[in-house]
Amino acid sequence: KQWYQRRVRGSSVDCLYKTVSREGVRALFKGMSTPLAACIPSYALYFMGHDHAIALQQKLLGRQEMSLWNHGVAGVTGGVYMVTILGPGERIKCLLQMQTGRGKGKYSGPIDVIRKTY
Repeated sequence: KQWYQRRVRGSSVDCLYKTVSREGVRALFKGMSTPLAACIPSYALYFMGHDHAIALQQKLLGRQEMSLWNHGVAGVTGGVYMVTILGPGERIKCLLQMQTGRGKGKYSGPIDVIRKTY
């Protein structure tokens, strides 16, 4: 839990015990719906960016075979495409996880985070 890591130093088991005792088992999965929902589109964007970079390099260089450097450039390009979804998704997850307690927090869920943040 991020809120526990900010405040108190201790073991992972201690963190787990205190989180479950204060907020219940559901607290272990708080904020995880956003990364799960973003996983498929982010990888789709990664492979799309990778394929675009390969095609562009083949067109510009005029050859089909790619060097290790060319594949690296394609991978970085795919990563840049992927970050467009993962960055905001991780921000939403972190904001949800930073809420403490079982009661009403600042955000009621991922959609509420999007409305209040973006």
